[in-house]
Amino acid sequence: MNQLLDDPVDFRRLGLEAERKSWFGAGRRLDLALQTLADPIRESGATITQDLLPQIYGNQIRFQRLMQNLVGNALKYVAPGVAPRIHVSATREGDFWLFSVTDNGIGIETRNHDQIFEPFKRLHGGSQHAGSGLGLAICRKIVEGFGGALSARSTTGAGSTFSFTAKVHGEEYDDAGSDD
Repeated sequence: MNQLLDDPVDFRRLGLEAERKSWFGAGRRLDLALQTLADPIRESGATITQDLLPQIYGNQIRFQRLMQNLVGNALKYVAPGVAPRIHVSATREGDFWLFSVTDNGIGIETRNHDQIFEPFKRLHGGSQHAGSGLGLAICRKIVEGFGGALSARSTTGAGSTFSFTAKVHGEEYDDAGSDD
């Protein structure tokens, strides 16, 4: 119930509040997001791996929320009895970092790839998968705040990859104690 009340407020706030930007380690923020998801990770038997992630410039709290939403969806949208496998990576592509969250979930039909980022658009009923229908819309707004774009590649029954870009502001890679 809290999520149903908090998500619309967060969605509206993303476009209104002033940005608090700083340098931060993307890997550290992913680790913090995974800590908030510790119970569903443990309960599902998920395996989560990550590449070395860069230092980026932006709002670190929003980045953490972005990773929490994307990994949380990968944990949620998996076939019954299947342990989630999730991999997070980042590669440099010109003036942008391309981050990807890849899973072995139920996938998304190609015809639905664009509409999943619309507010309140749900492909599955609430009884099957809980949520407000704002998670990916929030993710898109966060990514736009990083000067990037969010997209999905998926095959029904064969998993999904959610990719987003963030502008490059430096060359450093993350290490465990680089921010906060």
